[in-house]
Amino acid sequence: MKPDGFPGSLNGLQRDLLQRFGHSHPGKFFLTGGAALVGYYGHERETRDLDLFTRDPEAFEWVPQLLADAVQEVGGEAISARAYPTFRRYRVLRGQEETIVDLVLETVPPVYPPVLPRGEAVAVDTPEEIAINKVCAVVGRGEPRDLQDLFFLHSRGIDLTDSVRLASVKDGGIGPDTLLMVLPAVPATGSVAEFRDRWVRQLRMDLLPPATE
Repeated sequence: MKPDGFPGSLNGLQRDLLQRFGHSHPGKFFLTGGAALVGYYGHERETRDLDLFTRDPEAFEWVPQLLADAVQEVGGEAISARAYPTFRRYRVLRGQEETIVDLVLETVPPVYPPVLPRGEAVAVDTPEEIAINKVCAVVGRGEPRDLQDLFFLHSRGIDLTDSVRLASVKDGGIGPDTLLMVLPAVPATGSVAEFRDRWVRQLRMDLLPPATE
């Protein structure tokens, strides 16, 4: 799967911000999470936020100005909601449109580096990297949207067994056992619930001790 330019359900404000953010620092920031899946990989769900990460501390220092410039260009208004040394959250408004923009200084190296689409300033996380992060997210917060995203990634051929293995490299507290503690309780319906239940059965099988002769 390669980035393919906004086939999903990002709203107009989100699309415009992504097209105008960070042109003075091309490739320094990357879009990840559900917005990347919706905006570039064809995942058909709505997302209320844009997760923009950087691994460059100097670029992160420019976040307030970069966002202010982008918001001004799209004719919107930005309200600072949270500000910490490695995290900033803004509420961006334009008429009836609204989005949350989370900007993060990421300190964990990627397993798969982001991809910079031709002609754009913001890179995009790969589906494989997003799957690894979504496994960590399911264990950490158990939200339905993360399970829904993993269902989408699995349906597009991502090997979630490999994602769980690589998630444990990023976070030593993640593994089949911790995932199995959380996964059955994540709310889901329809095909997502069926996917969850199949995955739970597979994890239980994987954790069985090997048969002895």
